[in-house]
Amino acid sequence: MTTSFRMRPRLGALLLSAMLGLAQAAPVALRAALSGEDAPAVPATVTLLGDRGEQTVMLPEGGAVLDLPPGEFRVTVAGGATLLTPSFTVTERGADVTLRVQPDVTVRAQLPATAAPGETVTARVTLSSAYGAPLTLTPELSLSPGLLLLRRVNLTRTLAPGQTVTLEVPLLVGAAEDLGLSVNIRGLNARADATLLGRAPARAQVDLEDPEAADDAGAAIRTAGRTLTVRNVGGEDGVFPVQVQAQGVRDARVMRGGQPLGGATLGVAAGQEVRLDVAGEATGPGAQLTVTVGGVPTRVPLAAPDAPLLGTLSVTPADPLPGETVTVTLRLDNRSGAPVSGPLRVQAPTWLTLDGPPGDSVTVPEGTSELSWTARVPFGPADRGLVSVEGSGPLAALRDARPVTRTLLAVQAGVDPDVAAAGSDGLLPLLVRNPTGRPVTVRLQVDAQAPADSGLPAELDLEPHAAAVTNVSVQSPEAGTVSVTVTPLIAGVVAGAPQPGGVTFAAVTQAQRRSTLRLPFDIRGLTTGRVLAAHLPPEGARFVPGSATALLDTRRVALPDPRVGDDGRLHWTLPEGVRQGALVYDVLHSDALDAPLPLDLTARVGERDLPLAGQLRSEDAARAAPLQVSERDGLIRFPRDGTVLPDGGRSDVTLEGPAGVPVRLTVNGEEVPDERIGEAGRAFDRERRVYVGLPMQVGVNVIEVRYGALSDRVQVVVPGAATQLDLSLDGSTVADGSRPVALLVRSLDAQGRPSGEGQVTLSTSLEPLDPDADPGAPGYQVNLRGGVARVRLEAVSSAQTLEAEALLGQLRARAALFVPVPQLTSASYQASAGLTYSARGGLRAQLSARGYAEFPAWQGQMQVVADTGQLPGLDSAATAARRYALTGSGTEPRSALSSDLGFAFRFERQELSAGYFAGPLNLPGLNSLPTASALRVTTHGRGVSLFAVAARVPGGTVTDTFGPDGGRRFTLRARPLVGTERVVLRGATDQVLTAGRDYTLDPVTGDLTLARTPSLFGPNFERQTLVVTYSAVGEAGVRLGAGVGASVQRGGWTLGGSVAVLGTQPAFGVQARYVRPGTEFGVAFTRGPDSPEGRLSVAGSVQRGPLSGSLSVGGSGDLRVTLAGAAELAYRPGPFGVKLSGRVQEGGLWTAAQGEWRPAEGVTLSAGPEVRWGAQGTALNALLGVSVTRGNVSADLSHAQPLLGGDDPLTRLGVSYALSATTAVTARVQRGGPDGALSGEVGVSQKLGTSNLNVTYQLPGVSGQSSRARFGVNTPLVFSPNLSATLSASLLRDLDRGVNTAGAGFTVNYRRAGLSGTLGVDGTRGEGGARVTVRGGVSGTVKTHVLSVDGSLQVRPELGGQLNVSHAWRSDRAALLQYHRFSSLGADPTLEGEVALHVDLPRAGGRPGLTLQPSVAYQLPTRRREDLTGQLGLSVTVPLDGRFSVGVSGFLIGQPGREQYAATLGADVRVRVNENLRVVGGYTLNVAGADLAGLTPGAGGGFFVRADLFGGR
Repeated sequence: MTTSFRMRPRLGALLLSAMLGLAQAAPVALRAALSGEDAPAVPATVTLLGDRGEQTVMLPEGGAVLDLPPGEFRVTVAGGATLLTPSFTVTERGADVTLRVQPDVTVRAQLPATAAPGETVTARVTLSSAYGAPLTLTPELSLSPGLLLLRRVNLTRTLAPGQTVTLEVPLLVGAAEDLGLSVNIRGLNARADATLLGRAPARAQVDLEDPEAADDAGAAIRTAGRTLTVRNVGGEDGVFPVQVQAQGVRDARVMRGGQPLGGATLGVAAGQEVRLDVAGEATGPGAQLTVTVGGVPTRVPLAAPDAPLLGTLSVTPADPLPGETVTVTLRLDNRSGAPVSGPLRVQAPTWLTLDGPPGDSVTVPEGTSELSWTARVPFGPADRGLVSVEGSGPLAALRDARPVTRTLLAVQAGVDPDVAAAGSDGLLPLLVRNPTGRPVTVRLQVDAQAPADSGLPAELDLEPHAAAVTNVSVQSPEAGTVSVTVTPLIAGVVAGAPQPGGVTFAAVTQAQRRSTLRLPFDIRGLTTGRVLAAHLPPEGARFVPGSATALLDTRRVALPDPRVGDDGRLHWTLPEGVRQGALVYDVLHSDALDAPLPLDLTARVGERDLPLAGQLRSEDAARAAPLQVSERDGLIRFPRDGTVLPDGGRSDVTLEGPAGVPVRLTVNGEEVPDERIGEAGRAFDRERRVYVGLPMQVGVNVIEVRYGALSDRVQVVVPGAATQLDLSLDGSTVADGSRPVALLVRSLDAQGRPSGEGQVTLSTSLEPLDPDADPGAPGYQVNLRGGVARVRLEAVSSAQTLEAEALLGQLRARAALFVPVPQLTSASYQASAGLTYSARGGLRAQLSARGYAEFPAWQGQMQVVADTGQLPGLDSAATAARRYALTGSGTEPRSALSSDLGFAFRFERQELSAGYFAGPLNLPGLNSLPTASALRVTTHGRGVSLFAVAARVPGGTVTDTFGPDGGRRFTLRARPLVGTERVVLRGATDQVLTAGRDYTLDPVTGDLTLARTPSLFGPNFERQTLVVTYSAVGEAGVRLGAGVGASVQRGGWTLGGSVAVLGTQPAFGVQARYVRPGTEFGVAFTRGPDSPEGRLSVAGSVQRGPLSGSLSVGGSGDLRVTLAGAAELAYRPGPFGVKLSGRVQEGGLWTAAQGEWRPAEGVTLSAGPEVRWGAQGTALNALLGVSVTRGNVSADLSHAQPLLGGDDPLTRLGVSYALSATTAVTARVQRGGPDGALSGEVGVSQKLGTSNLNVTYQLPGVSGQSSRARFGVNTPLVFSPNLSATLSASLLRDLDRGVNTAGAGFTVNYRRAGLSGTLGVDGTRGEGGARVTVRGGVSGTVKTHVLSVDGSLQVRPELGGQLNVSHAWRSDRAALLQYHRFSSLGADPTLEGEVALHVDLPRAGGRPGLTLQPSVAYQLPTRRREDLTGQLGLSVTVPLDGRFSVGVSGFLIGQPGREQYAATLGADVRVRVNENLRVVGGYTLNVAGADLAGLTPGAGGGFFVRADLFGGR
């Protein structure tokens, strides 16, 4: 949650309100939702206006828990929405408020203007959101009865602000009428409608008038003309083409209304008919005309008027449906004067069996007559055939044929938009079309496989050429998709293809609902320890795995699945540092839920349980078992829907369903054979199958199973090949100084799914904490698993931008990711004020106070810390403390926020950072500024950053310069003030080392230990030195300093510059950097106290295919003399390549152009000219080189031979050769110059058993400097799994002077569960004498004991250092606490300590309850042992009631060295005013002996009164 205030209180009031006023606020659960009952929740940005000011709150979808003072709040909402809840009231106990909002959402629906029945159309629903936050919408569709939904479409979409999406829904048009679609969204007023006109296209139906319709049937048969009736049975006017084909006919003609038909088309209005007369002169038997109107052919037989025997055939209906009866009629006209007999053959399609007169011998009487046959059409495929008659003998003139077509009813199934519950009626929408020109009655038979039951058959009357929509019902007692088959029947005969369909039933043994439980918590006064939480779900509720989150203002932190206790409670450990918010998780339930119980909370502090709410013991949480995640419900138990499999993955599939029914499993439509079953079993009426290793394809894979009539389906995903890299922060990453920054590296396929394995080369501006996955490869490597790698980087305690770049093959990604501070409220304070009076010291007042607060403010986060006793400094730049105040053992509390004034603050948000605190002074272009307390302001916006600092810097600095000697440890001349050091390896360019990563610094001994051994020579054999600049402990004085800077980032360019003045020493710097994938370049110039003459640095690299290059040059003062470095540009497209190189050193410039040839793998030969430029003239050299990298050998050899100009020959050799698996030789040497001097380093490293030995020989090659040899050994020793040690030794010898320097070290490490410790001794002996240092520490628990020891002591040349020992033991009624401390860091080294026992004796019998506190304390100044002081004490406290108690105490104090002793007695009264305030007053009397000062506050004599205030949240 992010909040902003429009109040401007003073800083003191702000701190006071943070420390004290927060306790007056009440928790308010605030969320936003759409209007209406059970409306979904939405994110929202609202402004709350109360009595104390105006506050803007960004609420996430699940809401947030706020601290608000009691009172009424008026509410407004940000643009893009209307608020329906204008105000709410907060009581002293808080409130639970749901704000009803109406986002600005536009809904549009679109359908085609017209469509024919049976046509598939696409409805488009467009959603547009002007809301200011992401909004999840689920449109609901309402369809006219004449529209069918063909398949279910997921309409739920999440719209970003300003986003528009269009959804497509397939529909089937089922009626020729006005049809409509309506779209509604639950909780919104937005609605849209669309209409469609269902209209059939124009279609011709042609009928030939029967001759029997004429008055004289015989004349009608013999006529030379016939009549056709053309009807337009469609819904639109039509123009039909007309064609006439004649066979045995002269003078064929088509007439309309007695007039010849004009043109080749015929226009007929919708629903109308037109009569056409067809005539012609028959020239013989079989004469006919074929008239085709609108693609419908009709045969018109014509007969000669004088033929003695004529016959005309008709078939009714000509387009029968299965179940209908076809009548075939032959009309005869015999004018021969006598009956005629003979055979007559009648033929029909095989699917038409005619029933009528036999054709063996047919007698045709004189005059007109007819023969008829009938047949009932069976079911079968649509088919077209001929019915024909053919006579022979006397009946040879009877020849005719008519077409007949078996037509089928068309049935299409859709889906019901609503999912039925198991046990209720489920509907299957159907569209049935009548393709004929006559009305039919259809009976729909519904068959559903067991255990589902179908309803009664439906009857449907269909008009000619009409379509109708109806629903059939199905019932199923089980969940899943029931397969249904619908068969149309006419007169009991199947009249169309059976249509499959499916009806989905939801599992509702009881109504299953999913609810979210929000359990707020507010823990006050706890500053350390981890918090355990437990909750018992309501009766009948079941936890949903993966749903647990911690709601922290606007931020959601995912929690792992809980552990389950014996009593059914769910157990969590809250995230570290979380003290306020809500624990949220989802449950599944059938019945209404009771109100959830509150959270049980317990803090685990050390080895004790501190109950916070309810009843919860840590032993209960420890015994809780991991949550057993059940398999998914349904027939497919595994995998779960939406599972992402590895690339090219296979998956097992587990099925469970009813036994004894057919099982069919398919993957992507392909049936899986039973041979894939790896495991099968049966119990009662259920069976279980496990199919092993089923292959999946890239993309979405559909797994379907059918158990009899039941079916189930899941989708799993196999990602494709990676096409891009993505860098992002883990959602829980915040800059709290405690938790590491979590960077997610993902390789994504084209669909945005994580995909692939491999190693990614990663570069970040923060140091990784995880080990390098491949130390042998260049750069830091991380392993991808399933396309995702999670990298832990060093924790940061302030908001900052993380620069990250990743490379995987040809894929590259670069990102600047902002790490925010946590939006939390935290405060702790402690104050003590009192007066003491004694005859020895008189009246004295005492006041001490310290506090820490962190809270959201001005849309950012504010930190404030104050301490009247001065804030502790940071341990080191290498060990920045955690963001929140912690209390250590044996030391004072420490905070990451510190300064030299006892007060510090820091305000942070993404575009602004401001504060006063101690830390490095960071200005662009100036990397040599010290660490100091400073007022700082930094702004960022649109690529421009501005910086300003005003600092108090230490008064003086010390600079130590070391020459690398083959070792890693260097000792500073003075004891450093840790955090002020700056360590630079100086050569051609400056390499600034980072504390904690590149080195560690011991503040007691001044030992600087590097992570890697530095070389005496740089890449071009330039001399390197280690320069350490720091402030020494005890240096007096503070200098004021100030600086300003700016940086601009545009594209790949970053430009920056700064000016600073530290005391009287000015400094300025400018820098420019260009970064693009494959290219990086930077130039910087600085001038300051460490480089008064100015220093220029230029560096860059390029890698683009075969082109590569590098540049590294730097120098200070007169660049003609000091400039040093090298540059190279190479083009290597194949075995041959070209390289241009240059180097500048000691005032000379060498440039070279070389050709390269790689004759074999790992071997490169090079040759070319080299030119030296300089004040001594120009010289030409021949440059030859060979490079070999094969197996265990890596070598580079180059030689420059003078040709012109008088240069000296120069030969350089670099070798790394592994002689064996345990021995390696390394060398970097050069020979050249006027005297042919040899310079460089040669080393041998060997592994003998577990020991590592190395020998290094340095050849400075400079007059006046001697050669040196160093021998080193390092041996790890393992005594047991818990105990190990490391032994190391080294010997450095100056060969010219014969001086030896020896060093040795021994370290013991102990580690086991709950306890770890280390103890080490380091010693050196050389020209400066002997130094011995002991370091060690133990931390952890042993049963009920808590132990902590840490220290560093210098034994020689003089005793010094510090050691802290603390121990605690606690039980229910007793506690033992002790500490012992030795420190020589001050002016008077002192050993001191205290042991105290606290025992509670409960009330028993008539004896009241008592508290006994015996104690021992001592103090020994090591330089004044006669001042050893010891103290014995005993205190007894008796509680009078819940608020008052009285106590008596006695102390014996002595200094044996001075033979002085004293005894004191005291009495006091203690009052508990409230939970945060205690007051104690009393009197202590010196009853015997000398007047000695006590070592603890209660042992001194006199009157005292003290008030203690403490608290926090």
